[in-house]
Amino acid sequence: MLIALTFGNYVGINANLAEAASEKGSLAHFGDWLLGALAGGARLLIGVAVAMLVIRHAMLGAKARFRLIDLAYWKCVGAVTLLDLGVFGLAMSILVGQVVATDSTNVWLIVASVYGVGLFFSTRLGLTFTHIAIGHDADWFASWRDTRGHFWTIARLYLIASGPFDVLERILFTAGPNVHLHGIAVSPIVLAVARATCDYLNWALTAASCAWLYRRYARLLLELVQIPESSRVVAREM
Repeated sequence: MLIALTFGNYVGINANLAEAASEKGSLAHFGDWLLGALAGGARLLIGVAVAMLVIRHAMLGAKARFRLIDLAYWKCVGAVTLLDLGVFGLAMSILVGQVVATDSTNVWLIVASVYGVGLFFSTRLGLTFTHIAIGHDADWFASWRDTRGHFWTIARLYLIASGPFDVLERILFTAGPNVHLHGIAVSPIVLAVARATCDYLNWALTAASCAWLYRRYARLLLELVQIPESSRVVAREM
């Protein structure tokens, strides 16, 4: 997985470099953007695979199995994509509101909005991903209930586990290609290896944290697994 992640990052970095060097509106510009988007999609698939592998080993031990044809894997991919789209939509709403109110854009406000909204919903709904990874169906409401009153504890753990890696990953993704363009010899393959290692450690440590949080806080999620589907609506409302 690390090799595949390195290759995907290498393709993405080269696509970003080519896109920055090409003329706006050109067909090559669109092709480089599309290649970068495909590399980003591959990175998402690998990230979910790494997280599922760690979570299953932490939760199931010797019984842990993982295959790309596993339905739970694709459920996790769908859940992560849905959360990302929701966070993106909320961040864009904040951006539109800012433009309408001030007729300008603040990059730092956009970054803070995306990170803040993402952290909030990842904290309140994060138990769902572990629940799916070990073979159960998604239950966003039960995760929301189970994390009630524990937001700051969970958020602190997420920030400690992934915050430093997120900052380093952003530096490698944005500053690295720009430094290369400004004439300093920074090889894309070096950036790709560094970013892949950073991503891999980030996902593994975050997934281990998710497994620990699930063991500590999942109550309603586990109770709903034990009762018939017809009785779950009543249990959620209790």
